[in-house]
Amino acid sequence: MNRATAYMNLKEWDNAHADCKAAIVVNPQNKAYREMFEKIVTGRKTEAAKSKNAFGNLFAGGSMYDEQPDFVQKSDVDALPEFDPENA
Repeated sequence: MNRATAYMNLKEWDNAHADCKAAIVVNPQNKAYREMFEKIVTGRKTEAAKSKNAFGNLFAGGSMYDEQPDFVQKSDVDALPEFDPENA
């Protein structure tokens, strides 16, 4: 159970959950184990909600960079020059 407590303090919820669940299987009548299990489940849900809030809108607003169109070269010429056979 000490290892489950350590995992819980480190917020390693999966490891804490597994250790606490194993302790409950060995001693199902222990109230402290069940209370810790509930804390682990609550902590796991809280961390998941925090992650969702922190990263959920990361890409919702579009790009992180300024969206600018590709470079378009403007031409001052409206038409091709007339063909002059003497210059060819």
